[in-house]
Amino acid sequence: MSKQNNAIFGLIAQTDDTVMQKAMLGNVASIRSVTPEEVEKLFEEFVQANAEKTAKAKRKVALERLGKEAEGINLKSEGLSDFIARVVKAKGSVTLNPDLSLSVSLPKTGSRGGGRVANDHPQPFVDIDGNRVFGPLTFWLDSAYSEAEQKEIEGVFRPNGKRRTGKSLSEALVKAGVLTSSPVPTEA
Repeated sequence: MSKQNNAIFGLIAQTDDTVMQKAMLGNVASIRSVTPEEVEKLFEEFVQANAEKTAKAKRKVALERLGKEAEGINLKSEGLSDFIARVVKAKGSVTLNPDLSLSVSLPKTGSRGGGRVANDHPQPFVDIDGNRVFGPLTFWLDSAYSEAEQKEIEGVFRPNGKRRTGKSLSEALVKAGVLTSSPVPTEA
């Protein structure tokens, strides 16, 4: 019953209308053949445990509603500043389209992954000549060794024939003696 409740509670939590929430919870109670108080207690526990998710869902619903409203608004519309203020309050963004109509969207959030390092970023490695390695190791490897030479370096390629990347590549290059670990000096 918990997984079923989570799906239903997730939908119910998206509305700010407490009267509607109470009615919906009452319907769930009658379907489940339990008291409304039990369902309300479970709903409150769900809301507390999923506060962040619930807030994001409410925000998305609010912005979708504002997006529908934006379809009837243009730059000359009365109440434009009020509309934009409501979008900003919902943490959305307003875009002016080429036809001078407006659209509402969620702002894009940055990547959470590491991504690749910049080409001028110093790596904590030096090559066999003592030169600091800069940028992604795969780029450095391509510039320092031909593909045939890379295949001769033990551990650079996986058993399936694909070249290693990231940490596994750096470990293989250090193990093969091509690179030496050397902390990047910090400026004082």
